[in-house]
Amino acid sequence: NTLVTPAPPSNKFISNDGYKMQRLYMRMLYVDDPSLVFFNIPTMALSSLMLIEYQCKWYVQYMKGILQPSQEEMELEIQSRQCDKTQD
Repeated sequence: NTLVTPAPPSNKFISNDGYKMQRLYMRMLYVDDPSLVFFNIPTMALSSLMLIEYQCKWYVQYMKGILQPSQEEMELEIQSRQCDKTQD
């Protein structure tokens, strides 16, 4: 029997380096589908509990319609972290 290793699936969410999430506004909200959110991705020198508390408060305001960043604002925020080694 020959063991065949399947090719890795193509994934537009992960960059070529295999660990960076792509297109996350404020490192949590997926721009192409704002109903998809990732909480507590550790990218800052901040307590994990503080980070998730901040993110949850922000997301509640977003879901209530209090905070509604435009597509352009989200794209600019993502572009501002393009060279950041800790980017999503």
